[in-house]
Amino acid sequence: MTVTVRSLLELEEAHLVCVAGASGLDRAICRVHVSEMLDPTLWMKGGEFLLTTGIRLVDDAVIHEYLDRLCDHGIAGVGFSTGNTFGMHRRVPPAFIARAESRGLPVLDVPIEASYVQISEFVSAHLAAEQHRLTQRAFDAQRRLSSAALTVRGRTEVVRLLASLVNGWAAVTTATGRVIDVFPSSARRRLDVLEADLLRVRDTGAVASVSDTCGGSIGIHPLGAPGNVRRILVVSKESAFDAFDQMVTASAVALLSFETEQQLCLSPQRAAASDVLGAVLLRAKTLESQIERAAAGLGLNPRKLLRVARISAPHARAKAVARLVHDVFSAREITSVTVTEHDAKSTYSLIVQEQEPVEGALRDLVTRLDGDDSRMGISSPVALADIELAHRQASVALAQAMRTSPRSAVAFDELSAYHSIIGLVAPREIDAVTATILSPVDRLDGGADGGLYKETLKVFLAHNGRWESAARELGIHRQTLSKRIASIERHIGSNLESPDTRMALWFALQARAASRNF
Repeated sequence: MTVTVRSLLELEEAHLVCVAGASGLDRAICRVHVSEMLDPTLWMKGGEFLLTTGIRLVDDAVIHEYLDRLCDHGIAGVGFSTGNTFGMHRRVPPAFIARAESRGLPVLDVPIEASYVQISEFVSAHLAAEQHRLTQRAFDAQRRLSSAALTVRGRTEVVRLLASLVNGWAAVTTATGRVIDVFPSSARRRLDVLEADLLRVRDTGAVASVSDTCGGSIGIHPLGAPGNVRRILVVSKESAFDAFDQMVTASAVALLSFETEQQLCLSPQRAAASDVLGAVLLRAKTLESQIERAAAGLGLNPRKLLRVARISAPHARAKAVARLVHDVFSAREITSVTVTEHDAKSTYSLIVQEQEPVEGALRDLVTRLDGDDSRMGISSPVALADIELAHRQASVALAQAMRTSPRSAVAFDELSAYHSIIGLVAPREIDAVTATILSPVDRLDGGADGGLYKETLKVFLAHNGRWESAARELGIHRQTLSKRIASIERHIGSNLESPDTRMALWFALQARAASRNF
């Protein structure tokens, strides 16, 4: 129970009487102060109950100035001592009563026989008792919060209990402001207007206090280890936060920060486990049951799509890459895994859950790595069962990014059919196919890599069999072109007017050219 000016009236042995400002009797008292100074506010913080004889208050103008100064300073009330000794006022001056009444300042008449020490001890005892009750109440609340944190739905239960304890609402969001937990659910819409405040807390790591449009109070608290905002706690109520609210909120921040660090921090042990389990997922001959167990160990949802990316980062250390990847995606509550490829120097494979479109974040990530020569290949979104296929897609895209692309990242979906197919088929198999189809033309060219006939065939097919335009590009007469094409047709045993023949030859030429660049 808060100590108020009204509480002093319960001190029967002091015989205190309220003579003015009865409307302010419920003002809280934080301490008792004794002073005969005309300006005692220099030694006061506000909230004091001032005891004085008013011996220096000799005229109405001084009284008015004195009381206005006290009221402006936020004093709780005045105990005005009266008596017939030491030049004291025999009764509280009418001007004092009138001015105090107009300002709503409670004034108690303190008879001379009342002890100041008695009044001070009464207030101190009640403040101590109130502090003890507050501490005990907060301790009980902290125990309840700790118990809630240990349940299966720990974070959700802590948020629900905190909202109940402060008689308001509470929510936990990602560092980017996406709501994870909120209670009651109707408070979710109130978070929309806090986007800028949430981002400010994320960027500064400092607690923010905001007033809502209805006059309520909102506290925004960073969650996670110091200097690393991983999530954000928002607490709100319709009135100002009191000491109890602040204590239980601090406890909730500690519990939720610990839970957040446990869940999102990339410890050396977690990084090592991710490296091993991620390699199991990407291995070509991993059994389906092994894939499922490895995914469960990594926290990947088997019902959601994922992407695989491969990064070539010659100037980055493995720990730095893993940490950067983790920090980028953990801030958005997206599961990610970094695998160091020991058979490919400075190359890393990333597995990222497609909880939301992540291609943009992957492209941004590669630009943050050390050096301008870092490159990335990104797979299409795939199901868990197709993760090895996604790895091959990422490999194809990475090879294209390293070979010809001016961009730092290339997605598999951007590649032509030829680049896609040759990247997904073993090089020896591609070579066998192209060698079989092109072997007659190779013999015409005497085995030369370029070769007159292969170049003629390529240009002719590129112009869709149009004789004039093909001859013009080759810089030869149409009859010369006709003779070369006839020779090719004799050796391959087929007519180039056949769509199937043209398609097979064009694919073989493109696939051979592309495969030699991988």
